[in-house]
Amino acid sequence: MIDRRNTGKRCRALRLIDTIKGSMLPGSMGTISYQDVNLGRELVFASWDEYPEHKMPVLKEDVEILEKEGNRC
Repeated sequence: MIDRRNTGKRCRALRLIDTIKGSMLPGSMGTISYQDVNLGRELVFASWDEYPEHKMPVLKEDVEILEKEGNRC
């Protein structure tokens, strides 16, 4: 089921993430579009700063979801 509670929040890669467009280094930043579960895995779909034209899914455990400005975690 699609979860939009974190839509618009920023996220940060915690480790190297390989994608079809290339690798994203730890610390890469993105903006969350939505989250979903596929085959029992929690995925975060985000527009990444390195590849803004593509919403790429990453495993939820590979990213840190940041609170909006002023509400830092």
